Amino acid sequence: MSKPNRPPHDLGDRSASRHVQEPEYVEVVDRANRFLALFSAGLATEHHLYHRAVALLIFSRCGKLLLQKKRAPAGKHFYWGVPHTRHMHFREAQQDRAGRLFISVMGTSAPRLYKKNTKLLPGEHGPTFLTIYSTGKTVPVLLHRSLLPVDADEMAELVLEFPDLIEPLTASLWQDRNLLIKH
Repeated sequence: MSKPNRPPHDLGDRSASRHVQEPEYVEVVDRANRFLALFSAGLATEHHLYHRAVALLIFSRCGKLLLQKKRAPAGKHFYWGVPHTRHMHFREAQQDRAGRLFISVMGTSAPRLYKKNTKLLPGEHGPTFLTIYSTGKTVPVLLHRSLLPVDADEMAELVLEFPDLIEPLTASLWQDRNLLIKH
């Protein structure tokens, strides 16, 4: 009986392979958001290459935007922001990624998601075409300490009075208030 074909890096030791992390691959795009090549996420970030990402605006039935509690990069404190990805995986549909993001935040299947906009942002991980999806006013919310519902006035106060508690991407999106609040 012949052995199954394995990639050269796979030596057959499954216990050792659990500790080896495969690189994450992302689609690198040009300035017009057209696919160019496939790169490891680390290389794309290191060279500040154009790539795609998804943000998700989750609104409660009463119209409040849900902010998610996130650990700050330094890990010493937290901030609030809209759920988003840093990269899109190879051959991953944007709406599928938004749906999986909803599941990871809310713990339930995603309702119908509406594409709102695609914006080119400078981003710390390189220029990013951020496609923004919204739930509209359809989500029943069981609140817990990692979600904060805010209306337009509360969001404005957070951005002005507590800028260090708002994720930079969310603060950047807040500049276009119609994008974050109206749905």
